[in-house]
Amino acid sequence: MPNQIKEFTPENSGIFWPIEAIGHRPEDYMIRDNLFASLIRDHRGKLFQAMLRKPPPWLPWHVERLASEDRPAALQVLCLQLLYQRQFRDVLDLKEQTWIDRRNKKPIVEAQQCWPRGALVKPADKKSKKYLCHRPRFCPWCHARKVAQLFKHVHDKLIQDPQGKVLVRARVGVSSESIDPTIVNFWFKYMHQGKAKFDYDFFLCNEAHYVSQELKLQLRDRAQYLGLQGGLLTHQVGPWRYRTGGFGFQHVLGLLGEISFSSIEDANQFIVDKFLKIRSSLLWIGKEYQHIEWLALPAGEPQALRFLLAGTSASYDVGKNLPLVGQPDTKPNGDLTDGLAGLLSLEPTYLIRDDRIVQYAQAVK
Repeated sequence: MPNQIKEFTPENSGIFWPIEAIGHRPEDYMIRDNLFASLIRDHRGKLFQAMLRKPPPWLPWHVERLASEDRPAALQVLCLQLLYQRQFRDVLDLKEQTWIDRRNKKPIVEAQQCWPRGALVKPADKKSKKYLCHRPRFCPWCHARKVAQLFKHVHDKLIQDPQGKVLVRARVGVSSESIDPTIVNFWFKYMHQGKAKFDYDFFLCNEAHYVSQELKLQLRDRAQYLGLQGGLLTHQVGPWRYRTGGFGFQHVLGLLGEISFSSIEDANQFIVDKFLKIRSSLLWIGKEYQHIEWLALPAGEPQALRFLLAGTSASYDVGKNLPLVGQPDTKPNGDLTDGLAGLLSLEPTYLIRDDRIVQYAQAVK
C-alpha cells in the first residue's frame, strides 16, 4: 500500500483542482458522507483509507491554509480526486482497439474534466471553465450531484406529510462470485430467443442486465408484500475481486418506499406481522441465498430520508441516535456504530483501471 501511494506525484496527478474552502451547508455534509464515509466503511476502499492516514508528502501542503477543522474533509476531496484522475489517465492510455467502440471512451474523457463537488475549488488553470460531465456512473462528483437531486425529488414526493408514515429501506450486495454463470447464459438465450450469440467477452455485461431485470423483481415482490408506496428501486455496479484473483462485479440493489398508518396499533401490528418476518427473508441469486438488509425509520425523523438515501458519517452510531422501527440489522461486529450505508453509497469504481472498463461501460448503459 505505501508503494501505491508513492505513485501519486504532482507530475502524474492529472487535472488537479486546488481547494479554496470547505462548505458547511447541510447538502455539503450529505455529499461528503455519501462519497467518503462510503469508502471508509467499504473493505474495497483500503487504498483511499491508507491515503487518508498517510497521504503523498506533497498533498497536505494544499490544505494547510484552511482552518484546522476543515483540513480532514479537504484531504478527502483531494485523495478521491487523485484516485479517479489516475484511473482516467490509465484507461485513456489503452490501445484504441481495446475500446471496441469509441463511444465507450467518451464518458471517461468527460468525467476527467468534471469539477469536484463537496468543496469550493480553484480552476485547474486560467483557461479552465466550470464543467459538469453528468456521468454519475463514472464520475464521483456527478454521482454526488445526482444523489443531492434525488434527495430533493424524493423529499418533495414522499415527505409532504410525515405524520403516521414510516420509511423503509432494503439493500443487498451481490457479487459475480455468487451468481451461477450457467443461469446467466440460460437467461440470455431465453431473452434473445436464441437469435443472439452469447459472447463470453461481455459476460459481465450480460450478468449486470440479468441482475437488473431478474433480481429487482424479487425486491419489488417484497415491496408489494409490505405495502410500500412511491420511492426508488436502484441498481449500482462496482468492482469485485474473486478469492482466486479474478475480476467481477459487485451489484448493489436497493429499495426505498413509505408506508402510512392510521394509528400506533396498526404500526405495531405491521412490525409483528410483516416487517420482522421479511427481515429474515433471503434473495435467491442463482447459486446461493443472499441476506437483505432492512431498515425502517419514522418519516418524521428530520434526517431519516437523508440517512437512508445518502448514508451517515462513518462515526455515526445509528442504533444509539436514531429511533429505528423494529430491530436494526446487525453487522458482523453486532452493531451499527460505524454508520449506515445509504441506498446510493459510492462504489469504488476507480479500482477499474484496465480494459475491464469497457465491460463496465457496457454494463451501465
